[in-house]
Amino acid sequence: MKLCIAEEALINRDGHWFEYLNTISREFRKSGDTVKIAANKDATEDILSTLNADPVFPESVWGKSRSDGFPFTRFTQLCTHNRNLYRAANAYIKKQESIDVLFVPTILIDHILGWRKFIKKNIGKNVKKVVLFFVNGQGTYNGPGQPIFFNKTPNKLLFKKALESLKPQIQDGSVLLGCETREMAREYEEFCGLPFEYLPHPVDEVEIDMQNDSGNYITISHLGFSRYEKGSDLIQKAIKRYLKLNPATKVRFVIQWVTDFHLEDGTLCIKDPALVESPNVEYITTPLGSEEYTKLLAQTDIMLLPYRLRAYYARVSRVAIEAAINSIPMIYTKDSWNESLVTDGHGSGVGFESENDESLYKAIEEAVNSYSELKVEAEKNRKNAFEHYSANTFQNYLKFMTGHIAPLKVSKAQAQQI
Repeated sequence: MKLCIAEEALINRDGHWFEYLNTISREFRKSGDTVKIAANKDATEDILSTLNADPVFPESVWGKSRSDGFPFTRFTQLCTHNRNLYRAANAYIKKQESIDVLFVPTILIDHILGWRKFIKKNIGKNVKKVVLFFVNGQGTYNGPGQPIFFNKTPNKLLFKKALESLKPQIQDGSVLLGCETREMAREYEEFCGLPFEYLPHPVDEVEIDMQNDSGNYITISHLGFSRYEKGSDLIQKAIKRYLKLNPATKVRFVIQWVTDFHLEDGTLCIKDPALVESPNVEYITTPLGSEEYTKLLAQTDIMLLPYRLRAYYARVSRVAIEAAINSIPMIYTKDSWNESLVTDGHGSGVGFESENDESLYKAIEEAVNSYSELKVEAEKNRKNAFEHYSANTFQNYLKFMTGHIAPLKVSKAQAQQI
């Protein structure tokens, strides 16, 4: 099988793109498949050489500000980016031998029109199948048991029409649509009426020494960039309350806080001065390399994941998966994908109500008091987590959905989940 992966955001080791694509490409190459990777034209030499990637796409929309105040300006940005993406992808694919599967991992409104045009021109010629993969949803979460709400904005309608225009290719199997959580797959199916497949997020099993060097302390960590949607502001409120009510606690908190961020009312959220001075709190203020991250993971007893449901109801958390495969209990938002990670038997932890710092404080207290039991459950579920979120499982799912392995080569459990 000849696989081509196209990702304009692959520039350096920042973000999740390098680890994600490195995990996938290495597994396919290990199986004897040919893998081509089309990266950003500004990709570092480290990226190009490590992944054997090619510099292709002229720019990335990820991490860049986009005009929201002037609709015409935003529309122009969309058209320009989609056009440039199409031209780059089309020129690149013309230089390649026939591709069995083109995998496009992170589709936004800035990409869908470009890939639509690419598919209409190239599918069935030098590209046999295209898998468009979506990691951001289109709806708004309204609470447990409530339907997902879809705004009828021009961007949403354009996105929907672009997907619907691919119906002939989807029906003949040359185009497949995928998501990395079942919750998001259901959301997209409701959004546009087209079938979406589930592909589990692959994570490497990292060999780490879980010997905590903090004595009798329990270390609770929040790793990843500080952001409003990740509940970083809630963390500070809950921790302050916990430390106030438990002044002699043997709990230390490690918070990665690289940049300040704005709350919904425009207020800038900064590191809490009292917590900065607390001997029970450590702020990590720089991006983490792989070795630094692994070291902090090894020191973590409980992972703190207070993501807001409005942003993370159906989105995957790589940090949560890494915690699960390393037997680390979690504090997670109820009714989120993180909760399903636990209830599906892939981890352990304590849930709290979204955007409720009092509920988060109580979850911290419960997790600390029941840590021994949570750790036993996490260790029991570790193997399930690793098998489900392994690169091999991802490879089997992708090959199964694109017709490159027969159903009998997929385990019964995998076939049921597919």
